[in-house]
Amino acid sequence: PVHLAVRELLHQRGMGAHKVEYVFSSGGLVEMEADDLEAGFARAVAEALRSAGISGQAIKAIGITSQAQTFAMVDPSGKPFHPFISWRDMRATATCERLLANEALPDFSRHSSFNELLPVLTVCLAAHLRAEHPDWFIPGCRLLPLPSFFCQRLCGEATLDNNLAAMLGLYSLSEKSWWSRAVSACGIVPEQLPRLVDIGKIAARTGKDAERLGLPAGIPVVMAGNDQTSGAYGADLSEEGGLLLTLGTAQVAYRVQRDLPAPAAGLIRGPYPGGLAYGMAAEDCGCGVVNWAKTVIQGCASDAEFFAAAAQAPEGCEGLSFSPLLSEGKGGWQGLGLHHKPTHLARAVLESLSDRMAAMVARLEAGSRARTILAAGGGSKQPFWLKLLEQRLGRQLACTEADPLRGAAKLAGAFIQ
Repeated sequence: PVHLAVRELLHQRGMGAHKVEYVFSSGGLVEMEADDLEAGFARAVAEALRSAGISGQAIKAIGITSQAQTFAMVDPSGKPFHPFISWRDMRATATCERLLANEALPDFSRHSSFNELLPVLTVCLAAHLRAEHPDWFIPGCRLLPLPSFFCQRLCGEATLDNNLAAMLGLYSLSEKSWWSRAVSACGIVPEQLPRLVDIGKIAARTGKDAERLGLPAGIPVVMAGNDQTSGAYGADLSEEGGLLLTLGTAQVAYRVQRDLPAPAAGLIRGPYPGGLAYGMAAEDCGCGVVNWAKTVIQGCASDAEFFAAAAQAPEGCEGLSFSPLLSEGKGGWQGLGLHHKPTHLARAVLESLSDRMAAMVARLEAGSRARTILAAGGGSKQPFWLKLLEQRLGRQLACTEADPLRGAAKLAGAFIQ
């Protein structure tokens, strides 16, 4: 969804939201209609201002944060040729395999936020579009990630921060610019991509087109990176060495450090505000698995019932373990005996998730132990889950709110005069 918030001194004053409808089709297609996004953006801005009880003239800065790779090819006038392609789209699997087989992007991990080339990355999807729809790749066309598209609508200029750019597969972390080899694989040139800025810097200022949204010209628009980075910054994880654990639908371990970590399996990395860097490990196992388990374990239909049941089982669950196989859409218990009860099943799920999070933390802390560990997300509100994590990590956790909107507001607020 498109979310916007109006904040004063980092206290939320109002919010506007528009639920974006995904279009799913065969072959792994996942798209969002451009007209729906654009109209929803305008409605969300109006709703945010209305709910805050202010006019657009009161806005002093705008921060933009986003999930990663959603993009579209647009014509010379800025109109998309097609619906925006979601980061969940899998239609470029064959293209990804071809690029790997041809070694078209050697040493990919050195350049990208990701350690390996993946079908969901913009570089693969754009190369797929180039082969399927060459008529879209005309002189003057551009490849615009969704934040850049909104920036262009606000400011008349498409801009993107280096944090998000590094997640497209088209940017080089080592060269600190668009990666010419990856850009060429998509059949375009760097000039057809957004102008780059460092995360947390002013991307542009609102222009005349922003007036149709009720916003005056001249407002600084700040790019706040991906939602995990913006959330970490919103949680005040701005000191080198800080570590944030998010127990949401997915589990994420996010660390801030002085230097960019070396590429490694299971690691995502990139620039962080203030000239720092981040390392992140993430997987789909999290509250989504808990929600599924609640539907199959007797007497555990609610969160209260599930966590109360888990707390009743002994450590180790008397030989029972749980393994999620999300790549296959499966999960199951091993060692299930006639003596096991629903309480064992519930605890085994949480022990598995806690072990997996501890493993992600270990990857991020290789050679350097974090001084502070914060926990956020829905799971952080469950004392028993936190207790299991603290046992695995051998350290206490401090709960916080990792709100991407707060992070974006905090970064934009630095430019309010």
